[in-house]
Amino acid sequence: MELTKWLDAERGRAKALAEHVGRSKVAVTLWRRDGVPMPLMREVSAFTKGAVPVSTLLKHALECADKRSRVVNHEQAPRTSKVES
Repeated sequence: MELTKWLDAERGRAKALAEHVGRSKVAVTLWRRDGVPMPLMREVSAFTKGAVPVSTLLKHALECADKRSRVVNHEQAPRTSKVES
């Protein structure tokens, strides 16, 4: 199961998880978009009683990082089109 589905399955889970790992609820909310920080993945998985495996958290974090790098690379790419006169 993905973390977002686990969080949405029961009211108050984001707050409880945030308190457990010593982070803010806002930080946990941002993990939906950015992925769980690697040092916290085992603890988050354990808190979900294995419902969200570390492998799923890692996959999501890597996908998020890949999306961010594509956006950054696209914005920094030099323009190659030339205007013909």
